[in-house]
Amino acid sequence: MEIRTSVGLGFSSNGYEGPFELAMTMDGQINANFITTGQMNVARIEGLTDSLNEIHTAIEFNSSNVQIVVNKQNEQEEKLAQIEVDIDEISQRVENNVGLTRTIKGIKTLTIKDAVEGSPLELHIYGNNEVFEQLTLSDSLYVGDSSVLGGDSNIKINSKVYNLGIEDGLRQYNGVYDEFVYDYKAGTAKVIRRVGVTSSGSLYKLSSEKIENLIMPNFELQEGTNTITIPNYSANMEITYIIKNDYTDVFATKVEMNSNISQTAEEIKSEASKNITTAKGELEKSISTVSQTADNINSEVKKKVGKTEIISTINQSAESVKIDANKIELTGVVKATDLQNAGSTIINGANITTGMISSDRIDTTNLRLGGSNANTEISAYSIEWLAGKVPSPSRTKFKSNCVFWNV
Repeated sequence: MEIRTSVGLGFSSNGYEGPFELAMTMDGQINANFITTGQMNVARIEGLTDSLNEIHTAIEFNSSNVQIVVNKQNEQEEKLAQIEVDIDEISQRVENNVGLTRTIKGIKTLTIKDAVEGSPLELHIYGNNEVFEQLTLSDSLYVGDSSVLGGDSNIKINSKVYNLGIEDGLRQYNGVYDEFVYDYKAGTAKVIRRVGVTSSGSLYKLSSEKIENLIMPNFELQEGTNTITIPNYSANMEITYIIKNDYTDVFATKVEMNSNISQTAEEIKSEASKNITTAKGELEKSISTVSQTADNINSEVKKKVGKTEIISTINQSAESVKIDANKIELTGVVKATDLQNAGSTIINGANITTGMISSDRIDTTNLRLGGSNANTEISAYSIEWLAGKVPSPSRTKFKSNCVFWNV
């Protein structure tokens, strides 16, 4: 039941005797506790409109868990943050996937900005019956001994001219066109012929493509702004290149970064990974993980480039710490307090390759002088010259109780 009062719009579920709960005041303010049906346009919520034009946020409640997801996406980058909570576990995930390439199209001249120094990834030039067309003679003209027919297949990147080596023009017929393709990833440059020409000069579509392989040009882009043009012809072009941004520390086309934290009553586990797709199409993958329980802490760092993989691990319990890596570097003073107990430490003498060992610290039953080719062996009871030759008296001296003997 509704009733209008002197203070606003009231509501009573017990009839006209009340009590009445105020849903709207006289000055037009609405009690939000009574908004229980329908949908509210987020554009009416001050402060959220601008941010939600770029960021999508979702909060989901159900009988088993709660999920919060926030993501943002534009032409080059996609970001995601997610939190999920249930009665047994809390998990968090953050993703950032960045595309580091840009493709632009134009006619005759392309101007690209924010380029990374190096080669473009792809360059396409499309036929139009004019581009790279070779010169021909009319019936009334001839070539002298010192003259040759002209025509070129030059393109210019900034101030440098590159000859593509294309021997015939690129043609177009009924929506089908010949195409020059430069592919940095594949390491190839070629012309794809799709249009043929008869002896009378008529064009027709080839039944199958013909490939003309060219010498791979060493295209060079400078950092920042570049201009690519066909000096003597006009044609449609398309270029794909790597753009500068915060993640361009290698010549790569894509970077994918992820981090995860998972927490239960028994364990906390975190993981961070980074995948880099290089301009050659190779995948460089780095990942680190830390797992912690009440009894153990385990960490692992792994990097994989192609088929080569490097891993280092640290495993710690209350009783021991184990470090496993291809290289272990210790900087500074290193103190080992338990080396005094016999059998607790083993050092391979073959690996002692620098410094000196003081003779007053050598305790042995037999001492061989000369290594594997020892000439002399000294024991507690005898001195033996293993080479079978006694040194000359002037070069041999023994000392016992401060008395010297010459041999």
